[in-house]
Amino acid sequence: MIKKILGLVCMVTLTSLSASLKTAQLHQPVFDEFGTRYTLVQANPGSDNWLFVPGGPGFDATSLLPLVNQLELPGKTWLIDLPGNGDNTQDYEKGIFDTWSNCILYAVQQFEKPIYVGHSYGGQLALSLPHLEPLLKGLILIGSSPRCPDIDELTRMRKERGIEDLPNECVREFLAHQTNENFKRALFYQAVCHFPPASNFHATLWWRGKLPHYQAQWVPQTLPTLIIGGAQDCINPAALFDRDSRFRRPNCSIITLAQAGHFPWLEQMPRIRSLFDTYIQDFTTTTKKQVVVDCLITDLHNKTVLIQQRSGTRKLFPYCWDFIGGHLEPNESIDDCISRELHEEANMQLVNIIKQIHEFRWATSTYEVMDKVYMITAEGEFRLETDKAIAAKWITRNEATLLLKPGETTNEMYQAALHAFDYLDSI
Repeated sequence: MIKKILGLVCMVTLTSLSASLKTAQLHQPVFDEFGTRYTLVQANPGSDNWLFVPGGPGFDATSLLPLVNQLELPGKTWLIDLPGNGDNTQDYEKGIFDTWSNCILYAVQQFEKPIYVGHSYGGQLALSLPHLEPLLKGLILIGSSPRCPDIDELTRMRKERGIEDLPNECVREFLAHQTNENFKRALFYQAVCHFPPASNFHATLWWRGKLPHYQAQWVPQTLPTLIIGGAQDCINPAALFDRDSRFRRPNCSIITLAQAGHFPWLEQMPRIRSLFDTYIQDFTTTTKKQVVVDCLITDLHNKTVLIQQRSGTRKLFPYCWDFIGGHLEPNESIDDCISRELHEEANMQLVNIIKQIHEFRWATSTYEVMDKVYMITAEGEFRLETDKAIAAKWITRNEATLLLKPGETTNEMYQAALHAFDYLDSI
């Protein structure tokens, strides 16, 4: 396929694409022979390549600039627009969307182990392609999902937010007369739960036919994976990843941001920047790593959580209040670790893992700890492991300050508890 590109856009062939990407100038698009557009938007010190793939589908990767512009990522940051998506409509042909799987695989292979950052459909596209995992250094999914959202759940969420579920005249007009202008008006009506105006509706119509059958075809086994969702996302509810036990893995971090929607960087950019920073830190550290799994036993009815006070004989953090939990054993799953620690430290049985609510790092003299915190429900009569703890207490939000050491105004345990209470307040 021959592309005729005007202005500052580069015309490249298959053999010259790699060289053209290496010498690409900021904000000057490069096209491959299939029509995929690569736009370099950041060039910082470092050797990594970050590939940002937009959602929709139907609008281009410039929708991610409000996110990218507030991040400072090591190496080069690229916006990837597949042929026919958004305003990348040059030589648009019907049926082009069925080539997207091959196009994104080809695009990823132009870089040495890139980090793939997919928003919404951009993440779903990645999870539909098992061949991607060995090609990537890392995977970040934002506002995405492991399967088609359940219509009843979406309807409930929209009703809770006061969003009208029936289409208005703008939507009816688009369904009757499918044009770009009618599409923009319909999306503007639905913007409270959907997307900003797009310039090409054909991709969206194509995806509507695929969506009911969408299911993640692979789960990252070792690939460092960060999954970020908005608690108020009415397109891809964050709970879909929380409920999918396949993704509860040591290499997968699932973080749901309170008071955030389908574009969570609009409401929670400082938190997202912090999550990216931690993700980058994991790449650069050479210290031996260890995973700790903490669980907050939750009383959903009384909206309280259980914490315990460590004994004075503990080597780490004596007399501090913290959560039940411990180290992940070799070849142990997250679920099995929670069940084991719950039995050993509380004499209770796991009922349900509600969600991962926090993740943070801390270090000893010999290793770095990745600490994952989960909200759970449990049954049985609570009993202290007396050689490790001296007290336990069900606390409300106002009592979460017990988790602070003298002189502290915040710490990671305290933040985790606050995230738990934010969730309890939302249900």
